[in-house]
Amino acid sequence: MIEDGLRVLTLSAVIIVLLAALLFFAVRVLMLRPIGRLVGHMRGYAAAPEDTRLIISPTASVTELREAEEALRSMQTQLTTALRQRARLAQLGSAVAKISHDLRNILASAQLFADRLEETEDPLVRRMAPKIVASLSRAISLCEATLAFGRVEEPRPA
Repeated sequence: MIEDGLRVLTLSAVIIVLLAALLFFAVRVLMLRPIGRLVGHMRGYAAAPEDTRLIISPTASVTELREAEEALRSMQTQLTTALRQRARLAQLGSAVAKISHDLRNILASAQLFADRLEETEDPLVRRMAPKIVASLSRAISLCEATLAFGRVEEPRPA
C-alpha cells in the first residue's frame, strides 16, 4: 500500500510538473508574446507617428488582445491623420504669411504712387486719389492683420 501511495504521489507530481510546464508555455505563447508585440508596436509608433507603415495590424488570437490591437490601430490612424492635417495647415499658414508679406510690400509701393496722385492738378484724379489711397490702406491693413494673426505672441504680463 505504501508503494502504491508513493507511485500515485510520484505520478501526481509528474502530472503537476507537466501541467505547470504546459500552462507556463501556453501563457507565454498566448499572452506574453502578443502583449510584448503590442508594446513593441507602441514604442515603434511613438518614435515615428507620421509613418503609416508602423500602424499595427491586429493579429492576436485572444479576443481581449485583439480588441486592444484594434483600439490601438484606431488611435494610431486618427493620430497620423491629425498630424498630417496639422503639417498641411502649417504649410498653408506659411504660404499665406509669405503671400501677405509680398502683397503688403507691393501695396505699400502702390500707395506711395497713389499719394503722389493727390498732388496732381487734374480734378478727376484728385477726386479719385483718396479713394484709391483708402482702398490700398485697407488692403495693407488686411495683410498686416493676416501676418499678425499668424504670429505666436505671448500675452503681456499683468
